[in-house]
Amino acid sequence: MTTTAKRIGLGAFAASVLGGGLYATRGLWMPGGSVVDVDEGPADGLPAAVPEEPSLIKTGVMAADDVAMLIKLERESGIHGIALFLAAVGATESNWKSEQRYSAHNTRASEVAASARALAGGMKRGYPQPKYFKEAAAFGSGGLYGLLCPYALWSGKRDKVVLDWKPEDALFDPVVASCLAADFVYRYYLNGIRTWLQCRVAWKSLKYALNEPDSDGEKTKQVVANMVEKTLAQGLDAVLPNPLDVSRYPGLRELMRRMGVQL
Repeated sequence: MTTTAKRIGLGAFAASVLGGGLYATRGLWMPGGSVVDVDEGPADGLPAAVPEEPSLIKTGVMAADDVAMLIKLERESGIHGIALFLAAVGATESNWKSEQRYSAHNTRASEVAASARALAGGMKRGYPQPKYFKEAAAFGSGGLYGLLCPYALWSGKRDKVVLDWKPEDALFDPVVASCLAADFVYRYYLNGIRTWLQCRVAWKSLKYALNEPDSDGEKTKQVVANMVEKTLAQGLDAVLPNPLDVSRYPGLRELMRRMGVQL
């Protein structure tokens, strides 16, 4: 059985590149046309978090372990479409072809400054000081999805999850990073993000995503054009599902448990 997933409009500038349909299936196409069966149930015999079938990733480059991880994340997070979304984010932020993709690290001065600002701003709003405060302030962003360090370490705050980890222990572990990315998606939704396209722009700037809620804004065009270029270069479909629904998200603590991460 296959179900059709709606595509999100990316503007006329990308229409010729992104035309066609997108489908969801319990099989995941791998290089050479083989199919990875992802029909097994979630860990510990729990009911599947999401009744829809996992979203399809057409991939020419992603390792089987990475694909299986994203499919499992989608099932356990209950966020339909997140596997396809994070495949596109990872293609842009770290490069699925790279052997160093898990430890991708942006230490440019602007990114380190952003990390320090985020840390100071969060603490002014009452967020707890991370155990590795100095390391977090100087880290910048990194991992598969280019998460800004302080915001990553504050993931799960609503669940009273305390991540007293060194930045690299959180961001350079692909399963942990994927769980944190799912929590980012959830928190973006709470901040007013309603589509996957908006969510992709929010990865760059939440401010721009909220100010440009469709595909016509200049920052949105820039972010999406970059995503399209890099995903296609890596053999991936540059498509995003629609709409964004986080109503079944179980929270970071439960998601990590389902994904086998020990807090």
